[in-house]
Amino acid sequence: MAPAAPCVFCEIVAGREPASIVCDDDLVMAFMDIAPATEGYVIVIPKAHVPRLDDRAVLRCDGINLLAFDGEAAGQEIPHAHLHVVPRYVGDSVEWLECEVLAPGREELDELAASLRRGYEERYPG
Repeated sequence: MAPAAPCVFCEIVAGREPASIVCDDDLVMAFMDIAPATEGYVIVIPKAHVPRLDDRAVLRCDGINLLAFDGEAAGQEIPHAHLHVVPRYVGDSVEWLECEVLAPGREELDELAASLRRGYEERYPG
C-alpha cells in the first residue's frame, strides 16, 4: 500500500508550500485561497493536523458543512453573528450553489493577505 500523500495544509504550516498568510498564531493559521469564489476568500485551519471536524465531536456523520451568512449581501436574515453547522450524510438531498472561481496570482494574493493582516492588526493591536 502506497503511503498517503502529504497534507498540503500541513505543508503550508511547516513552510514547505507557499501561502499568502493573513494570520498565524500558536493554534490557527489563515491564508488566501488560491482558487477563490470572490476577492478576499480566506481559509482558516487548525495548525495541528485534524482530518475532520467530527474527529472532535459527539455526532457521527459522513461530513460537515460550516456556513456563515454574514451581512445582507451574504443572505443573512437574523442580524446576529452565527455559524451553521450542517451534518452531511452520503446520499442526503442538500445541494449548494456552484460558482466560477477566480484565478489570482501569488502577488495579488500576497497583497490581499497584507491588506487583511493590516486591518486585523489595526483593529486588534498587540
